[in-house]
Amino acid sequence: MRITHLEISDFRNISSATLDPGSGVNIIYGANAQGKTNLLEAVWLCSGNRSFRGAREKEMTRFGTEAFHIRLSFADRERTQQISYDLVKGRDRKKILLNRMPLGAASDLNGEFTCGVFHPEDLSLVKDGPTERRAFLDIAISQIKPVYARYLSQYNGILEQRNALLKDRRFRANPKAGKELLSVWDEQLSKIGTAIAILRQDYLLKLSGLAEEVYSGFTGNQETFSLAYESSVFPKGVPLKTYSEELIALYREKLSEHLEEDIRLRFTGVGIHRDDLDIAVN
Repeated sequence: MRITHLEISDFRNISSATLDPGSGVNIIYGANAQGKTNLLEAVWLCSGNRSFRGAREKEMTRFGTEAFHIRLSFADRERTQQISYDLVKGRDRKKILLNRMPLGAASDLNGEFTCGVFHPEDLSLVKDGPTERRAFLDIAISQIKPVYARYLSQYNGILEQRNALLKDRRFRANPKAGKELLSVWDEQLSKIGTAIAILRQDYLLKLSGLAEEVYSGFTGNQETFSLAYESSVFPKGVPLKTYSEELIALYREKLSEHLEEDIRLRFTGVGIHRDDLDIAVN
């Protein structure tokens, strides 16, 4: 997959830019603060993900303008496709087209145009907490398997409702009724959370083998590198390969075991939203 044509207007400090990349490696160079990273950010948006800088889209319009426009053409193994990405700041209105067909959300681009970005903030994978590492997994897997993004959205919506119930005063007034409703959320969290955990494990197993090979080349086989999925639900040794009722039951049991603690703390303390990625160098 490669970019064949790119047009950007009124994005960050770029008033207008057109690029027709070559078929090989392309190097974008220039003085500081001239828009090199801004151009990459515009390309990244077309993958269906949020800015790797953590910025809101309405902040990306060029100063003094009300909208930005991105046109990107890319070729995969089968054909050339076009993405049109527009944002009107004043109305917070977004218009995204794929091959002239409107999309409901930017996330619908997941799996259509895939790309990777490397920048200094990637060190946060090691320096910062689990939130950054989970975000890395979520973005990477969503590009390969678009269904993952849908699972994650569903899970987060259910989790939000479960946490709202745990904080609700009516729950404490009538704990029995509250627990019955929690069991409904728990069943859904267990099913979707299990699917997400399996996809994360599958991705990391494949990535770890490739990363170890590359790292060994860097170090002349003097050091080893590995990645492992740390689940807050499934014990080590439990194979996360096939979606099954047994795995769903394990997830449900873990939520049940943690219920009293969740009630006391008023939030859900166990689940795929608490998992981590273990990075080991030896």
